[in-house]
Amino acid sequence: MKRILIGIGAFILSAVILLGVTSIFFPPVLEKPALTGKYIVGFLETTITDPSRTMQQNQPRVISLDVWYPASGISNKLEPYDTATLRSLLQKIQNIPNIGGDTPSRSYRDAPALKGKHKVILFNHGFASFTKQNFSNMEEMAGHGYIVISIGHPEDSLVARDVDGAIIELNTESTVYQQLKAIEKRSQISIKQLEGLLTTQRHTSTLEQHKTASRALRQHEQYAALAPQLETWVTDTRFVMQSLQKGINALPFADANWVVISGHSLGGMVALEIGQTSSAGLRGIISLDAPWIGTTLAVPALVMVSTEFTVGGSDLSLHGTFDQPLRSGKGAYLLEPKGAAHMNFTDLNYVPVIKLFSPILGSIDGKRMGNILNTALLEYLRQLEQKPDFTKNLLPTQDDVRQVVFAANK
Repeated sequence: MKRILIGIGAFILSAVILLGVTSIFFPPVLEKPALTGKYIVGFLETTITDPSRTMQQNQPRVISLDVWYPASGISNKLEPYDTATLRSLLQKIQNIPNIGGDTPSRSYRDAPALKGKHKVILFNHGFASFTKQNFSNMEEMAGHGYIVISIGHPEDSLVARDVDGAIIELNTESTVYQQLKAIEKRSQISIKQLEGLLTTQRHTSTLEQHKTASRALRQHEQYAALAPQLETWVTDTRFVMQSLQKGINALPFADANWVVISGHSLGGMVALEIGQTSSAGLRGIISLDAPWIGTTLAVPALVMVSTEFTVGGSDLSLHGTFDQPLRSGKGAYLLEPKGAAHMNFTDLNYVPVIKLFSPILGSIDGKRMGNILNTALLEYLRQLEQKPDFTKNLLPTQDDVRQVVFAANK
């Protein structure tokens, strides 16, 4: 068995798990749900360049974008869920066997876009993960008329691209990566500290107490190590938003005046960070199992968190940690699916074999969790298109999902 680093961002410590000889793309894999939207789904890749910042060798910073969108017709190629390049990097960097072949999705590469302007969701994955980690959710939202743009961060994403399409691999020599690896060597101590901080946050009774607990959580060595990446990703995401306002040539059909920022893990922290201030075109945020280390949200939110995530005997789930700050925001829906662990908020729902080797998937049924995710995402977006109703649950009442609705603070 090998110890590997799965890129799950804010909970990267807990992902140094014994996974044996399995792969996150290794069969048996559950069939992903059928699309319910009325539109054909297109897929394209593009990049934008920020000349004000640089990467290695002093090259201008290039941000790669994977885009799902409503299409007016099909093309002759279905985009695969995973590729030989991705599997090769998983093997090279994470010691995961390169097994399997390209599995076609339901998204047509470079299909003609549906005419008109379409609302936009910007997505950030977890640290050291990749743009397609929530492929099934992207397809579903695009099929309902939204453009979903997943952001690739050069040297922080498992795989990104330069302007010529050449691969930019995760930089395993970066300061943050090496810091996290060093923390992993003393993981039991660090994880125990993290559990204590989350417990304190969970049991606060006032907003001021919660702010104090959140500041302490932000100073934990794991989050302190990730702070530069959080800042960089926030800057990347804001640059994408600004570029949409100015017009991205490959995306003339994007409505820059209706944007939702979403993300998982470190990507969810990006959404929560940006959501603390109002920005041009920003309508709301979606955070999938990211910790709260901020102050108060300035836009409506959908927050979904884990309830069953135990690592080394420590409870690292986020249930109960958001109630206080969401009471003071601009309205929010909080969902806590019973039995959901950190990676149940990704397409790993459809790889149940992972449960045999790792706590990153909880006891919840993968298909059930996938349905909860897609239903919640679409209903939240539908609410934003109207005036969100913060007087009733987002989803029908269900025994396996704790739901709390927070009215907008005036």
